[in-house]
Amino acid sequence: MVFGAGEPRTIDLRGEADSGHKEWALTADGRTLTVQVWSRGSGSPGPVSLRLWDLTQADAPPRSIPLPQGVWPAVADDASTVAFADGDATRVIRPRNGGEARLRYVGRPFALTGDARFAIASPNDDDDGKLNVVDLETGTSRRVEAGWGTPVGEGDALFMRREYGHEALWRESLATGEVVWRMQVPSHGGRVDRRVLVEPGGDHFAVAIGEDWAVGDLRIGGLRSFMTVPKDRMPQWGPEGTLLVVHRHEVRIHRPQAAALTVHERGPGCALAPAARWAAATPWDRSRGEFTRVELATGATATFRCPNPPAAGSDMDAMWGLNAFVDDAGQVAVIGEEGWNCWWDEQHGARVGALPLTGWVVELPRGVARAVEAEVEVWTGPDQRAQRFTAAAKVVDLRASPSGRLLAVRSEKGVELLAVDSGAVTPVVTEASPLGSGELMAGALAWSPDSAQLAVLKPLAGSLELTRWDVSGRPRELERRVLKDSPGRPRNLLAFTPSGESLVLTANHESLMRVVGPTITLQTATPVLAAFTMRDENEAVGIDFQGGPFMIGIMEGGMTPLTPNPDLGSSTNPPIRRAADGTVWACDALGPGTLLRWAPFAAETPEAVRERIAGLAAAL
Repeated sequence: MVFGAGEPRTIDLRGEADSGHKEWALTADGRTLTVQVWSRGSGSPGPVSLRLWDLTQADAPPRSIPLPQGVWPAVADDASTVAFADGDATRVIRPRNGGEARLRYVGRPFALTGDARFAIASPNDDDDGKLNVVDLETGTSRRVEAGWGTPVGEGDALFMRREYGHEALWRESLATGEVVWRMQVPSHGGRVDRRVLVEPGGDHFAVAIGEDWAVGDLRIGGLRSFMTVPKDRMPQWGPEGTLLVVHRHEVRIHRPQAAALTVHERGPGCALAPAARWAAATPWDRSRGEFTRVELATGATATFRCPNPPAAGSDMDAMWGLNAFVDDAGQVAVIGEEGWNCWWDEQHGARVGALPLTGWVVELPRGVARAVEAEVEVWTGPDQRAQRFTAAAKVVDLRASPSGRLLAVRSEKGVELLAVDSGAVTPVVTEASPLGSGELMAGALAWSPDSAQLAVLKPLAGSLELTRWDVSGRPRELERRVLKDSPGRPRNLLAFTPSGESLVLTANHESLMRVVGPTITLQTATPVLAAFTMRDENEAVGIDFQGGPFMIGIMEGGMTPLTPNPDLGSSTNPPIRRAADGTVWACDALGPGTLLRWAPFAAETPEAVRERIAGLAAAL
């Protein structure tokens, strides 16, 4: 039965008991129904004919196109053209206008472009890893180094082949051979399925990776979201960019735009503002490209060029030699070799600083801070040094409070607070003797969301010591705990939960621990994490050293990979931030320069959860 705008139409198959029917397809315009017909018991390795019903003609019999033995046809999306191998030629039939042609091309066409101008074919010489693009008007062909291909729109195609252990996917013009974009498809345990679904008339494609489907952008390449759909049936594109899959008695609708995690690629490198309001991305070519600033809540972008950037010594330097930083006001600072620096905002445009900006640089709510040995400086613009401090010893860790009014620094001599407004330096923890390099690297600092508390983590005789300080006035110790049987890592991570009531830390190489009050700890296994942040009081979002993002439930001990294993690597310290609305953003995960977004949870208070559970229990 065929359902459409008018009355349902029934196709009577009772007179074809000796035939089997496979690959039913309805054209997007609803005009034609097609099916491949197989002869039962004939032993034929393929269909024996292709049948087409013109649904605009009531009760019209189907057109039957006989097929040579063992040959599968290529059918245009609107069924206006059919092409298949026929001996030493290719036969092209146009059922709607009655036209037919035989081309001198010898091969096996398996897909046609939307305009029916080109066919993608397997060569008859079975040259593995190569395909042919055939011009159906002239019969000429050219070879493409690819193992798989599918048409896109009127005259393009997506091709895929294996390169250096990974699958490369690219979009190419079939008329000119020009490559529109090229990307590497992440693998999952070495398994990338060469099944790519192109959205008809749309801007997306979907590729099967392990147990997931990744949804990408046909216009510029790159994967944008990931979702898990039942694998027993092939999904297909539905209206408004949805993916539909039949699972048992249901049709399930998946909306990629509403996925928990979405990917926004901007350039080879990116940066996040401390409050996750802005992101900044570097260009692929420093001399000709533009820097991009993105307002994360709206997606609005602004671009700029820096005057006279330092010349790139190599192609790699052209991509990786400049680092961007963005503050909570949306001001972008770009720092390059030997301290070259360029600053941009809407009011002033792009300005190059005369004074070099070297050392270790971190974003602040306003401007940046840099540390060189024991010297710490705050810069709010080109050549605008707002404050300068001298710490007790060489600074190895620098953390700005969310308010931007205080900086916390760690050195071998302890922990100090630096007041940005007054320039005062106040000790918090003073070590009796200088810490060794191992102890120093294993320590960590974290600010509470309200900037009123500072947490300090340090190794202590095979365990970890955690102290929490009230720094709203003169530093005052609130809590001290020794976490026995928690050796930590050579470089530990530490964070407050959004409420500021609990702390979460790396208890060892492959676990996170939540510290609740003076006596309670909760621990769960994780991959070796490069970075993490708390999405709520229980859920953490983490990134491992291969760039793969994970959702981690500390209370229930659950861990869920949010994408296939990218195998691409990432920054060893990828920035990850939680915005005020609960959205989590990360840079340089899933490969360099990638900007990831985790959608916020639907708001539901603990009291509402308890009330709902109590109601369910009362109904049992």
